[in-house]
Amino acid sequence: MTVRVVELMGDHQYVYLALSGQDQPVVMKCNSHHRCTVGQQIQVHCDAAPAHVFASTDEHAKNITLPKDFPQIHA
Repeated sequence: MTVRVVELMGDHQYVYLALSGQDQPVVMKCNSHHRCTVGQQIQVHCDAAPAHVFASTDEHAKNITLPKDFPQIHA
């Protein structure tokens, strides 16, 4: 993945990554002590256990990582 933007937020940062074949960036939130620079090629490893995956990109997308009987309330 190629670093496109690094947004420092104090105790953490958002790193926007270009992924081959994807139009939209992958956004990674990480500790501010990790250092990377725009244009750098990096490898990313993540723990998928705490991840949330949604069925679409709209604001009412169903969280498909929750148990089937878990109520999903949309405001």
